[in-house]
This record gives sequence, C-alpha cells and structure tokens, in this order.
Amino acid sequence: MPNQIIGKVLIIGQTENIQYRDKVFTKRELVLDCSHYDRYTGQQFENYVNLTFSGNKISELDNCQVGELVTVTFFLSGRKTEKEGSVKYFTNIIGIKIEPFVVNNGSQAQTAPAPISQPTPQAITQQSAQNAQVTQVQQPAPISGDVPDNNDDLPF
Repeated sequence: MPNQIIGKVLIIGQTENIQYRDKVFTKRELVLDCSHYDRYTGQQFENYVNLTFSGNKISELDNCQVGELVTVTFFLSGRKTEKEGSVKYFTNIIGIKIEPFVVNNGSQAQTAPAPISQPTPQAITQQSAQNAQVTQVQQPAPISGDVPDNNDDLPF
C-alpha cells in the first residue's frame, strides 16, 4: 500500500550498480528533511528519511533539486535474515514517485514552511489577562404566567 511524505530534498545520491548473484541491481538514494516543530512548545523534532529508488524508478530523481520541497510516494518493504542462529529484520523505504509539493492554492512551494514562532512572555501575559477578564452575564427576565416557581434544580 503506497504512502506519501513531504520533505525538503537534502541529498540526491548517484546511481549505484550492485551485483547480486547473477543479476545487476541499480539503485539511487534520496534523503529528505521531514523535521517538524511542536506547535505548543516550538521544539524542533529532527526527522531525516532515506528513501531508495530502484530499477526504472531512478529516473524520477532527475527532475528534482536539492532544497526543493517535494511529495514522495513510497511503500515499505521488509525482510528477515538468519545468520549463525541470530534473526534480524530489515525495513526498506522504496520510492515510487516524486513530485514538487503543491500548496492548496495551486502554486508550487520552493522552500520548507517557516517554523512556528514561540509567543513572547509579554504576549502570554496579555493573553492571560484577556482570558481572566470576567464579563457579567445578564440573567433572563422571569417569565410571567402559569409556570410554577420551583427553587430546586431537579428536572422532575
């Protein structure tokens, strides 16, 4: 099942030819900076993703540039190896398609989104003061008529 990730291109690797048994395997790596900021604390969480394009998909990387904001479609592939009684599992991120990231209004983004700035202590104080202001709520006028006057708040 394909997934998508958005990030800034950090590294576009060279095409590598790998001999495996009697076949030649071609691959090319792409590293994305998918770091993000916590919207409440402003703390940055680093996230660098290494994707592998192989076979006829390596030509997808010819159209992108370092620093460009892109959307990559990928799938996860895992394998198990057993060696000397030890079992290990490996996960690969296989790139399928890469395209420039498009903002909602249809324009193409060229750089990563700006980090969310932290509020200043003065802004926090002002916001707290505004939230602390109490406004008086006017009670509705009593309805005159056939409604009995109950002082308890039970609904029955």
